[in-house]
Amino acid sequence: MPLAKLTNEVSFYFEDYGAPPSNTQNYTTLVMLHGGAVHSATFRRLIPFAHQNNIRLVLVNRRGYPGTTPFTASELQCIYTADLPAQSDLLRSQGAYVAEFLLWFIRKEGIPPKLDTDGEKSGGISVLGWSIGNAPVISFLAHAHELSDADQAVLGAYLRTAIMYDPPSVTLGLPPPPPSPSGAFYAPGAEMELSMAERLLLCIQWVSTYNKHANLASRDPNGLVTGPHPPYAALDPLPLLVAMSQEEVAAQTDLEAFAAEALFYLIPADVYHSEFIQAYFPSLAEKAGGAGTTPALPDVRVRHVWCDMSVWQTVWAAWGVEKMLQEHKNGGRDVELVPLKGVNHFAHWDEPEKVMTLFASLA
Repeated sequence: MPLAKLTNEVSFYFEDYGAPPSNTQNYTTLVMLHGGAVHSATFRRLIPFAHQNNIRLVLVNRRGYPGTTPFTASELQCIYTADLPAQSDLLRSQGAYVAEFLLWFIRKEGIPPKLDTDGEKSGGISVLGWSIGNAPVISFLAHAHELSDADQAVLGAYLRTAIMYDPPSVTLGLPPPPPSPSGAFYAPGAEMELSMAERLLLCIQWVSTYNKHANLASRDPNGLVTGPHPPYAALDPLPLLVAMSQEEVAAQTDLEAFAAEALFYLIPADVYHSEFIQAYFPSLAEKAGGAGTTPALPDVRVRHVWCDMSVWQTVWAAWGVEKMLQEHKNGGRDVELVPLKGVNHFAHWDEPEKVMTLFASLA
């Protein structure tokens, strides 16, 4: 079992699919972090299309998911005590592990550094977070200035892009839209008459729904699908994780790990929002008394990919980023929104070739 053994006796399980056989010298490495409940096995449909896009694909299981060290009770204690500085430190620590893994992999594998010549790019490494898995990637960027000068120099020579793949609004600390004429915006988890396992299953079914939002170009939240509400077996088309066989669902989900990670949703939005601003708009954080005067890793780009048939939370998050980009032309980092049309939150499963080609172009 391949493990990256990092600090504090924390190990991360990962799968490395190697350099493209036809190009072992100037490929780009893409490290991918999965979302909640659904672990890195969900990305395996991308594997056949990695090498043809000059990508060395590395899939990492986050804390508590198969093969990776779970959270300890002491780590999660701050969530129950509402200790905001400790909660911020908890998020920061998850970002620190992203940085440590990238540095470990760069040094251990001797991958080619990034090089850009006459508009042609080669080498380097990029990191991608999907869904709630964006939170540690955002935290990594937010606190990159806390890394040692030596580590910043290494990442500066190798790291190209942080790809934020369909993050929900909670990872950015954004409030939900106001209630629409069709009702309040729904997210599963409050159905207390259900067991925890049933609620978690409802969550992954909900997030895999296909949503036909009305008039997206208007950016009117009243056009967003406010649900969808269960039962999901009645929807057409069926949500992906309802349409899948039980074996396919079991092969890529871990509800026990998700039960622990779901506690992170109790961390106040302000904590997440602070991380988001420091990562995407470091010069704004600087003005507010946040990070240092010069953003760390200033050449690292952010590419925020959003899927236009995903649940309302991810579409709303993209619109929030778009609004801030319009209001703050120079936030201290190169940030772009990248729409992915005609797909839902599981675009990598439904359209693996299209999605791998896109990720390669952004990495």
